[in-house]
Amino acid sequence: MLDDLPPFTPIRKITLPCGASVFSSKALVKDSWLKWSDVLPAEEGEWSLFDVEVGVNVLNLAREISLFHRTMKDFKQCDTSPFTVSRWWDPTADDGWETGRFCLFKFDGCTATELIDLIPRKSGLVLKPVNPRAPQWVEASASLPLFDYLETMPQLATTF
Repeated sequence: MLDDLPPFTPIRKITLPCGASVFSSKALVKDSWLKWSDVLPAEEGEWSLFDVEVGVNVLNLAREISLFHRTMKDFKQCDTSPFTVSRWWDPTADDGWETGRFCLFKFDGCTATELIDLIPRKSGLVLKPVNPRAPQWVEASASLPLFDYLETMPQLATTF
């Protein structure tokens, strides 16, 4: 019976730029399978580089991905996360990954082409296939921000 349990991962806490603290196991947006642990680099020392602009970019993209997931027919039947996130925010990069505007993920049971075909017409989510040798992986970005970080700075404590 104990062999059926998932491996133990310590619950870590991050203090966000707005002063709020969240656990790494907390959902990025309400009722989402995307967690803070999907965004944060493994090296805790790099977490201090997480700023307001990155936080807003991450939340914009997380909301778009979550809204997209809700349009899928089996959304309510999920009992485990269908997402495998490989890369989201990398503060050591200088190629755009340090902004939090991109996410590299795969979705269980779908190829990149299938995911792209499922995007609703009015969605702000942009998915690009990564490589033909990795047919399930997509790079996600949000075409339009859901909110502007300058307007949102005082409200970030409640958003996170």
